[in-house]
Amino acid sequence: MAILTGIPTLVAQQVPESHPAALLERIFDKRWDLLTRPQDLTASLEHLGVVWAMIFVVLGTICVFAGFRWHKAVILVLALLAGGAAGRMLGEQIGVTTLVTGISGAALFGVLAWPILRYTVALFAGIAGAFCGANVWSAVGQPPDQHYIGAMIGLLVLGMMAFIAFRLVIIAFTAIGGASLLVLGSLSMLLRLEAWRSGIESSLVEHPLAIPVIAGSVMVVGIIFQQGGGLKGLLESANSVDAQTGKKKPAAA
Repeated sequence: MAILTGIPTLVAQQVPESHPAALLERIFDKRWDLLTRPQDLTASLEHLGVVWAMIFVVLGTICVFAGFRWHKAVILVLALLAGGAAGRMLGEQIGVTTLVTGISGAALFGVLAWPILRYTVALFAGIAGAFCGANVWSAVGQPPDQHYIGAMIGLLVLGMMAFIAFRLVIIAFTAIGGASLLVLGSLSMLLRLEAWRSGIESSLVEHPLAIPVIAGSVMVVGIIFQQGGGLKGLLESANSVDAQTGKKKPAAA
């Protein structure tokens, strides 16, 4: 967990405050249960630029409702980002230009991720599971300073399931990430409305579980939507159920 937490810190050292990498450095600093910390969350979202907030909303919506369809592209982008972060880390350690090591790391991770796609999915699904587990741990009233226990449980469960239920795990981890991006981006844009800002902040402080509940609801909707085959699949399932219930029972002999 310490290694994963250190990556956004090193990336954020050379990016502006409005960049998502700097946001990750602040909100993931030794704590992964960010959705249950409304004060820290709103303070961090103040620095997120409007453009990035809109990107969060668009990408989050795509991942929630079409994550499995675009999962190869999502995995490749995540691998490139992780490789770039690792390359920057290496450059900082050995004193080489971080731009060169970052590009090299991104290219290396991107090439490696493709032939071992199942293992790459397991890795990123484990990270998504850790994030989800940490927030669930704190949301259900467990000691927040022990949220790493929930993170480890989520990491192991979702990471191991990638080798058993590949499609379901992809749907789950894209829905988790997409719901988080969608909620963070939407909240960031709402906080920029001065007429609503104070009301939103006070409401979140009074009801700290509001954000986890909203994100969890969006995640569940995304999982059901994708697992059901999209809107067309859900409509076909509903029609088939109606057709079966409308059949008359055969007359007794």
